[in-house]
Parts: sequence; C-alpha cells; structure tokens
Amino acid sequence: MTGPRRRRYFRRVAARFDDELETARGAYQRNDPCGALQRLDRARRVAVKNHSEEQLRRVLDFADGVIARDERTEIERESVVYAAKQNLRQLERRRAYDEAREPIDPYPDLETASAQTRTYLSAGLKVWIGVGVALGTIVVVLWLLSPVIG
Repeated sequence: MTGPRRRRYFRRVAARFDDELETARGAYQRNDPCGALQRLDRARRVAVKNHSEEQLRRVLDFADGVIARDERTEIERESVVYAAKQNLRQLERRRAYDEAREPIDPYPDLETASAQTRTYLSAGLKVWIGVGVALGTIVVVLWLLSPVIG
C-alpha cells in the first residue's frame, strides 16, 4: 500500500478507533461498564493495528477509570488493562529494534493478570452445570445397575 491508498486506509482505521472509543464512552454513560469495556477492547485492537502508542494510552486511561461493580466487570477491566500494557510493551520493543537499541520495559512489574485465569460464570450457567452433572450421575448409576436389574 502506497501513497493515497495508504493515507485513506489509516484515516479509516483512525476513524474506527474514534468510533469504538465513543461507543465505549456512550455505554459507560448508560451505566453499562461491561459493554463499555468490550467496546474498549475493540478499540485497543484497532490501536494495535495502527501501532499507535497514543491510542493505546487513551484505552489504558479509560480502562483504569472504569469502576467495576461486579465480578464480570472486574475481570473484563483487568483483561483490557493487562492487554493494553502488553501491547505498549510490544510497541516499545519494536521501536527499540528499529532504532538498534536496548528496549526499556515500560511496565517491569507487570505480571499475568488474575483475570487471564478466571472465567465469569453467571448464576444461570451454574444451574445448567448442576443439572448436567445430576443427569450424568443418574445415567452412570443406571448403567452400572443395569446388569443387576435386568
């Protein structure tokens, strides 16, 4: 991609980032922090495609400011913050490689977020898991008792 095509592409991607960020703001103002964080994660992915440190910092600032009211929102917030920090690390490494210098880690104390190992299970899903376990137990018991019964 060269010349005018490249400029149009980057304008379109930049507009997509702004659209995603505005949609996330709107969702947050409508008191939907989890929806806002999901849109914010989309904006983060666009910023990664842009290789834009400034856009990633905007995503990080927004995610840091989100107030988590429940476990699901907290997990989503931790995931977005962790991913944005990792993306900023990656951009620093790329920039250091291009400039033939040693990279400086912007987040040396960053550890794997606990949200990366947690999964949110809603109450309804927990009920269905319980029903499945109960039905599976009944099937196994009937299968084991079938030679005795019949």
